[in-house]
Amino acid sequence: MRSMYLSSHSSLTQSMRGILIDWLIELTLEYNLSPTTLYHAVSLVDRSLSHLPPVPRAQLQCLGCACMLVSSKLHEIHPPTADDFVYISDSTYTRGQITSTEVRAVKRGAQELSEAPGARIRCWTHTYGTRL
Repeated sequence: MRSMYLSSHSSLTQSMRGILIDWLIELTLEYNLSPTTLYHAVSLVDRSLSHLPPVPRAQLQCLGCACMLVSSKLHEIHPPTADDFVYISDSTYTRGQITSTEVRAVKRGAQELSEAPGARIRCWTHTYGTRL
């Protein structure tokens, strides 16, 4: 599956995906996040890449931030904020870029989010005013 969806993203390689996943592992350790949060974030990255139009190389880390943010909101008691991801990405992306990527990833991966408790999904959509 991975090689199939990455072929539609001409600027991305399997190695770049691996570097992103390594970085997400570092985030998990830095913010003391659960392994479930990491696994869900990686799954969201893969699902997003399989459904989104080609993602530019410069936006891959932003997608990783957005997917980790979504996963943290679903699985952590005290998730990192969008501003934490701005900081950890060394201000490469703005809060607005991360949250708009987050919304796109959620829209594309809505079927996976249905695995989470309904109250959490309703809370997330209420916060951002987004209907899935």
